[in-house]
Amino acid sequence: MRLLLCLVFLHVVMVTGAFAIDEMTVYELLAPDSHQFAIRYDVAAEIPGSEFYFNIIRPGSEPSDEKVLEAATGKELKFVMTTAKEAKAFNQGDPEDKEDTKYIKVFLQHPVPENGEYRLRILKTYRDAKSYFSKENRIIFDRNLSVKRDEVIFPKGFQIVKSSVPVIVTTESDGRVKLSMVNDRQDELLVHIEAEKLANIPEKLGSATPITEQAETPDQPEFFHRAEDDREITYWMLAPETHQFKFSHDFNIVRPGQKFAHSFVRKGSTVSNDVVFIDLDTGKHLKTSTVTGKEVNALGYYPEKSDDDDVVVQGELSQPVPEGGSVRIRVMETYTDDARYYIDKNGELVWNRTFGRPRNILTLPPNWMITSCSVPAEVDQDKEGKVQLILNNPRNDELHVIVRARRK
Repeated sequence: MRLLLCLVFLHVVMVTGAFAIDEMTVYELLAPDSHQFAIRYDVAAEIPGSEFYFNIIRPGSEPSDEKVLEAATGKELKFVMTTAKEAKAFNQGDPEDKEDTKYIKVFLQHPVPENGEYRLRILKTYRDAKSYFSKENRIIFDRNLSVKRDEVIFPKGFQIVKSSVPVIVTTESDGRVKLSMVNDRQDELLVHIEAEKLANIPEKLGSATPITEQAETPDQPEFFHRAEDDREITYWMLAPETHQFKFSHDFNIVRPGQKFAHSFVRKGSTVSNDVVFIDLDTGKHLKTSTVTGKEVNALGYYPEKSDDDDVVVQGELSQPVPEGGSVRIRVMETYTDDARYYIDKNGELVWNRTFGRPRNILTLPPNWMITSCSVPAEVDQDKEGKVQLILNNPRNDELHVIVRARRK
């Protein structure tokens, strides 16, 4: 029965499309008079069995210096230039694109696995005078961004003076200013950013000390730029009388040589023994065990130490993370937590929990309707008709969410 439940859970995760293709774009603005910007685009191909991936060349932009890397290994992949006509023949690309719209066709090292994905890093440089140009002593980046997580890096010697969207700002060790933004809506982000050239450029504009090591801000989160947080999580509430819920959590492991993946059980919650770890790069299940915080600390993987008696579920990777590569993991668990998920004296379901990811999806049990939600959320239904709340957090803090619902 336990195996059947795990298989059903996995089927729900893969079929409902709860996990969007993980995307992020970094725009590095080059010399202003060049109208050029270097792009790093991270994306995952998700159609099982696909041997190719098609990436559009944005109309109006002149591409150069293209390169495609396999994220799992860091190896360079072969690609050729093609058109939307061929992309559509492989059920990829935008159906509304003109047949002659330019695309990159990437040859994958192996087909996209069942129950997995194929992660890519696409590098290219665009020349686009309408998107990036100068006006007097300012540079202007004006572009509609469809990817939900983005960063823009200025040339050295420019300070930000205007942004049409909320941004997090830092200064790199070489003095360049970096902005990041997360689009928490379902439309494109209309980005208009202006930066002004400094009259005198200091030797260094920022500290060479990494942000996470700066003593004056010891409480900064791991992902200071929220756009760099690639974690995704979906919750499914079970019958509230049980105080149980399932969740599925995706994250990357990037530390070279790391041999294990971990999920740290939140204090106050009890984890069931139906934990499943999947290597999404291969689609294969990993050997799973339960360990203590003391055992995890001994591995030396994480700068923040766990309490010795913490409960941690562990998945054993098929091989250590390679230099220049990474592994994307999905862990699926069932928690019991009677303090944060329960029915109150009025018969209402209550969910009282903090969310730490940029995108969090919460699914109500069948035949329950929302009566209140303490933070803004998109509301939708899954394929089974259950109500879902999509809670996006573009800030680098946690969301404290209280949801109430009643039976229909």
